[in-house]
Amino acid sequence: MRSRMLDSILHGQWRALTMVALFSTVFNVLMLTSPIFMLAVFSNVLTSKNVDTLLLLSLAAGGALLVQGVIDYVRMRLLVRVGIALDLALAPRVIEAMIIHAGPEPIADRRPLADASEIRRFVSDVGVMSLIDLPFVPLYLLVIGWLHPALGVLGALAAIMLLMLALINDGLTRRPAEAAQRASRRSADLTVESLINADAVRSMGMTAAVIERCRRSGVDALDALQRGADRAAIARSIVRTLRIGIQMALYGVGAWLFLQDQLMVGAIVASSVLLGRALSPLEYVVFAWRSAMGLRQAHRRLGALLDQRPALARSDRADDERAGALVEVRRASVFAPESNQVLLNGISLSLAPGELLGVIGPVGAGKSTLGRLLVGLIAPRSGLVMVQGRRTDGVRSAGDGAAVGYCGQAPQLLSGTIADNISRFSGVGGLDTVVRAAQQLGLHDRIEALPDGYSTRISAEGFPLSAGLRQQVALARAFYGDPALIVLDEPAAWVDQATQTALSRAIERARERGAGVVVITHQPTLLRSADRIAVMRGGAIELLGPRDEVLRQLAGQGRGMARRGTVGDPFSAAGNPPGGPVDAVRRPEAAAGLVNAPFALARPLNDEGQV
Repeated sequence: MRSRMLDSILHGQWRALTMVALFSTVFNVLMLTSPIFMLAVFSNVLTSKNVDTLLLLSLAAGGALLVQGVIDYVRMRLLVRVGIALDLALAPRVIEAMIIHAGPEPIADRRPLADASEIRRFVSDVGVMSLIDLPFVPLYLLVIGWLHPALGVLGALAAIMLLMLALINDGLTRRPAEAAQRASRRSADLTVESLINADAVRSMGMTAAVIERCRRSGVDALDALQRGADRAAIARSIVRTLRIGIQMALYGVGAWLFLQDQLMVGAIVASSVLLGRALSPLEYVVFAWRSAMGLRQAHRRLGALLDQRPALARSDRADDERAGALVEVRRASVFAPESNQVLLNGISLSLAPGELLGVIGPVGAGKSTLGRLLVGLIAPRSGLVMVQGRRTDGVRSAGDGAAVGYCGQAPQLLSGTIADNISRFSGVGGLDTVVRAAQQLGLHDRIEALPDGYSTRISAEGFPLSAGLRQQVALARAFYGDPALIVLDEPAAWVDQATQTALSRAIERARERGAGVVVITHQPTLLRSADRIAVMRGGAIELLGPRDEVLRQLAGQGRGMARRGTVGDPFSAAGNPPGGPVDAVRRPEAAAGLVNAPFALARPLNDEGQV
């Protein structure tokens, strides 16, 4: 399947490749200089014993060889620059596509970058010259046939045999090579996985077991590589033996024709040079067939990746969007990419500017997936997600991303300074904007206490910051630039009570300026000022409504289950009158039961998922 984007990038180098083809044509025509010189020397100089003729032939041949060398140098430089230009054009697109389609797994698939490098190496490799020279093989065979038909037939048979060997070599080595690539990627992923989890591996004495696991995976890769290399060695040996045998056969046939007075000695030597030149590209094809097939596969994979952009609907703005709604989700369903397991099932909700929505539920209810859906990290298989009146289909532009603040469960930072991470590496607004975002989360004094302050460099893992500081930096990044939508997934998992208080104040300030906030949390204190609460289970919203009403229904369900002896009533603590609303802020010990209470619909939901 053709890739429009990848083909457009390759077509951008069409003029340079055309120049390489023109230079290659002249180069291959000048390759006839050596056999013509030998033929002229043996046919004219040795018979006439004319020194002037030899001198003129030598000067002409030397000039042609000089031009040939310059042309070869120029076309090699052109190919290197074509490879660099392709890499400069491909790399940003590939990285963008990898970021867009990256899943939640910590180890990303690095194959697309390797595929892009494979294309650059193949184009820039000197060996690719042999493939460029491949179309000129018939020219050399025709010249050999012009010297004598028998030699031409011998050269044609040799070329056919080499091509057949290339096909046989591909059949013998394809499966072992693919198995070796898969095993090698699996071994590399296991090694990276072990390094990412090095603390757990070392602290719990898992080092020996992990090493053995990586060793077994490496042995599998080496076994597959050895099988492919053994079969490829057979083809190489046959090719080299065949080429020497063909050269000997040519001299033998040429000598017989000389004895029959049908061929001159100069023609024998010239035919040998031409045959060597004709078989050289074919020999490279046998040895580099796997590389060419790898290039084809890389081209196919890159094309599929670059064209894998979610198809937008006819308009990115809904015709009947809810007036004043900041976020609108309509019957959105999300499935796992490989297993087709339902992660979200028919989600419908809306969020108004300045509104705080709390999302609670047991582990595995789909809360984090809902957060990723709202910020455009994943696209719904069906349904509609609108943010500020625009569809979000798993792809965001830079402008769309600036309007969203997101902090996931595990704080994700990039290598650089603290200021770079908080400012999203944009530098827009300067240090004052970065400081203001940090101050909202009570982070400013802690950063200033570091030796280099905001210029402190951190690694991708956040070292040397503690887990709490890493989460505070990620939260400050979410609030940076006053985004219109802020989605926080377990934002208080790693922070202390003082930071939770600062976070609550930051949320209130964001609401005052009109931002919509979604908080996915197990911390009741963060639900103190929530306008509505959504209760999730099994990828669906089972209850959605005003905070007090939702808590009252959950409390009633808990008491009913307790009377049946099924579960304790977490809402029966002193100070809560029977049937009264549960104050999650005043009584956190009761609100702790929210996440595990038996959820059932007390009243049916309307189309918007509201009670």
